[in-house]
Amino acid sequence: GMAITPTGVIIADFVKEWLAFTDVKPATQANYNKAVKKFFSYLRKENITQPTRQDVINFRDSILTTCKPSTVQLYLTAVKLFFRFLASKEYYINIADHIKGVKVDHSHKKDALTTEDSRLVLKSIDTSTLQGKRNIAIIALMMSCGLRSIEVIRADVGDIEHSYNKTFLKVWGKGRDGKVDRVLVPPQVENLINQYLAARGAIADNEPLFTSISHRNKGQRLQTQTISRLVKSTFKNVGLNTPRLTCHSLRHT
Repeated sequence: GMAITPTGVIIADFVKEWLAFTDVKPATQANYNKAVKKFFSYLRKENITQPTRQDVINFRDSILTTCKPSTVQLYLTAVKLFFRFLASKEYYINIADHIKGVKVDHSHKKDALTTEDSRLVLKSIDTSTLQGKRNIAIIALMMSCGLRSIEVIRADVGDIEHSYNKTFLKVWGKGRDGKVDRVLVPPQVENLINQYLAARGAIADNEPLFTSISHRNKGQRLQTQTISRLVKSTFKNVGLNTPRLTCHSLRHT
């Protein structure tokens, strides 16, 4: 077998060729690239020029000490795909096949709110201000439609659609390229959104559904941390101050 020299140019070329060949989003490509780089820096550190199956196992176990299981799983997936590619091109044998991954706990680390707590949260918001009108609309929407904060951020005014006497919101989900899903918006939530939009004044369809009110970013699309902060502080106001309740808890609710 050919020596894979972790320092050599040849590796960078292989990685480039492999990434060009994978049909994944740029963000995933960047993660794959990072993973494979980490593997090669491990080989460099251990002075390994012809990695074997055992080296991949040792690499997995070494990063388990510093990374979350889900990160280790991602790195391992990338290394496996890379070696499958190398083998398909007959550049190197597939040393990463059939290597056990790590257990990732997918049970929700975030709690959902009870019905009582949900009511408490909504009732606690002062809706006399534009900010309050916006916040209650965001929280009620996330709570009733199970939206992620990124989906709330990406929503435009024109994504609210009416058909058959029902109201829908076109949603641009995680990892999707365009607005593809539609969620049903309950009348009470639609009212809250309408009250907020009315208070905002005349707005075009292509403007963000929810905008920033801080002096610096006034009228601009919200950021993820803004939504996390406003949800967390609303929770705290009603005494729900636990790390298990976050913005994502609204989705579970």
